[in-house]
Amino acid sequence: MKKITKVLRLTAAMLCLHSAYAGDVLKVVICAGQSNMLGKRSTVAELPEELQGAQKNLLINMGSNGWEPLVPGKSYGKYQPKGFGPEVAFAQALSAALNEPIGIIKHSQGGTNLAIQWSGGKPYERLAEVVEKAKASKNIEIIGMLWMQGESDSKEQAMAENYKANLEALIQRCRTDFESPNMIFIAGRTNPQGDRFAFSDVVRKAQETCGSANYAYIDCDTLPKVDDGVHYTTAGVVEMGQRFSNAMLTLIGKE
Repeated sequence: MKKITKVLRLTAAMLCLHSAYAGDVLKVVICAGQSNMLGKRSTVAELPEELQGAQKNLLINMGSNGWEPLVPGKSYGKYQPKGFGPEVAFAQALSAALNEPIGIIKHSQGGTNLAIQWSGGKPYERLAEVVEKAKASKNIEIIGMLWMQGESDSKEQAMAENYKANLEALIQRCRTDFESPNMIFIAGRTNPQGDRFAFSDVVRKAQETCGSANYAYIDCDTLPKVDDGVHYTTAGVVEMGQRFSNAMLTLIGKE
């Protein structure tokens, strides 16, 4: 019975989404970064009830299966194992505030750095591929990008010291490549705990002082984590999504 109920809910969500998006321009936000954007430590059972199951008015595109209803905990193919990041709470809050459907394009990869891998390496190339496929299959408007990354660059001095320049270059590259020159960009200020992240303060300072227009960062210091001191709990991921949404709405002028 439980499985049948899930199928019925998903079917209803898909019918609603088909109706909502037919012929309309879908506002889309890109989500990228490391494991805290990927969301490997979050669990559906710990989500607020309204965030469990297929989300009305929300679509996600991971590149493998095209546009689908956003379902927390679902595997969307090779590049998105089971789990969820801040996009779930973020997209629902943004959709409610704007009173319209919201789409998410997501590609994240744990353990990746900005210095090399996101500055033209495989992770960035894959993100660009996902964006192109998403644009080819639906009429969309990319309005923003969420960035949860920085732990890997905190391990090496040279990477940390170049983080600000690399971040500003990434923002400009994304705006150019994704044909969204005024795209809002919001970073989650990293705060990994442990001796291996010796240059975390340098990365944090870079995120705070990024000089790009339409840029903001959110404070993640008070969000709860699991015991490793790096990854956020489900409650932390939900609150992170809310903070991303508040920052987005402020820059849009709706907050």
